[in-house]
Amino acid sequence: MFVPRTAAGARRAALLLTVFLFPAGYATLGAVALLGVSLVIAIRRPAAVWQRTPLDLPLAFLILSASLSAVFSPFPAMAAGATALLALLLVLAFGATAATLAQTPGTLLPLLWALSAGSAVAAIWGIILALVTGAPAHTPAIGYNALGTTLATGLPLTLGLAVQSRDRSRMLGAAAAAVILAGLGFTYSRGAWLGGAAGVLLFIVLLPRRAIRPLLAMLAAVLVAAALALAGVAGALGQRLGAVAAPGAIEDRVAMWRAAAAMARDRPLLGSGLNTFGLLYPRYRPADERSSPEQPFAHNILLNAAAEGGVLGLAAFLLTLLGAAAQGVRWLRRRDAHDGERLAAASVLAAVAALMVHQQLDGTAISFHIGFGLWLLLAVLAVEGGHAMAVPPALSSAPSAPTPLAVEKSERDPPEPLQMHVVRQANDAERDHAGQQHIDRGFLV
Repeated sequence: MFVPRTAAGARRAALLLTVFLFPAGYATLGAVALLGVSLVIAIRRPAAVWQRTPLDLPLAFLILSASLSAVFSPFPAMAAGATALLALLLVLAFGATAATLAQTPGTLLPLLWALSAGSAVAAIWGIILALVTGAPAHTPAIGYNALGTTLATGLPLTLGLAVQSRDRSRMLGAAAAAVILAGLGFTYSRGAWLGGAAGVLLFIVLLPRRAIRPLLAMLAAVLVAAALALAGVAGALGQRLGAVAAPGAIEDRVAMWRAAAAMARDRPLLGSGLNTFGLLYPRYRPADERSSPEQPFAHNILLNAAAEGGVLGLAAFLLTLLGAAAQGVRWLRRRDAHDGERLAAASVLAAVAALMVHQQLDGTAISFHIGFGLWLLLAVLAVEGGHAMAVPPALSSAPSAPTPLAVEKSERDPPEPLQMHVVRQANDAERDHAGQQHIDRGFLV
């Protein structure tokens, strides 16, 4: 028995809604709808809940190490609850994204546009609140650092969509990128500025050669537009940037990094358990440290992973990140890929890089609503880079179709825009669907 098409469409709609809400910090609201749809699918067709990817083993290792850490944690209840929340996050952000991309043709492009549009809306919202309150850009759900994370993530994705688009879509994409860049400036988050710059730079490096000139021309226009929007706060932005060189500017960060390293040394194998850094920090905080003793994380996601997960937890997290990066490079270098695919691969890799660079100075991705974006992007890389693996049964009564952006292309053909390619492939998949049989290959649930 197959899950009806309505369930596939509902999951896709819930996913796109969650992605749109993510930049403003409201991914949790969309995740509730996504969870409901996923439960229905689990009842009707359990094998369709989880799409097999090359990251399955690192993810299983991550959950296993976190579970062991919770068992031996000095705060087992806290660590166990955080581990359960991480498992739920992986099912919804990674699992639902991977399954939807692989089983519902034509999802990738709308997903990227939803993230771009959500980033632009979040930027506008943050700028308005900054002008009204005089505080750095934020939303009612998240503060300036977290908003900086989401906008830095959305910037290279939006540039990628704009470059591969045509006419009106290109203009809209460029305008969205300018708004996102301006919003990123208004956050006053120096770590997010660094992340956004790193993401854009990596995107330029990974671009196909013939796309570099259009991108640079567009980037110049985006920079000019964003500079005009930020002209009124240019002095404050300069002071914020210059404060990095002031004595003691990152003293509180260094204290937290040292404390995290000490925690990792004291519990080297399994750490103290997820979400326990804040409980232990007062014991490790230097006596002369002037910052607040209440710090929820180490402001460095890798040191935080070492402190809370030990060597096993850190290794599992790094293996997952490196595995996703490898799949992204595979997607980028696939011989049958056209320029639209390479642009998409480059922009997603750059978005992950932007997010992770910021996380070396912060820890916003440790939360559910910001972490959703990280695991979603890793799922995109895993699915699009892992086309060689078998695909599970589609959600409808029709057979599964090739995942988006997977149609072979002759090198003699001219480059095909990503939108046209996805539409053509979805139409071909619909024609091929009727009257064929599914084979249940017994994939992970």
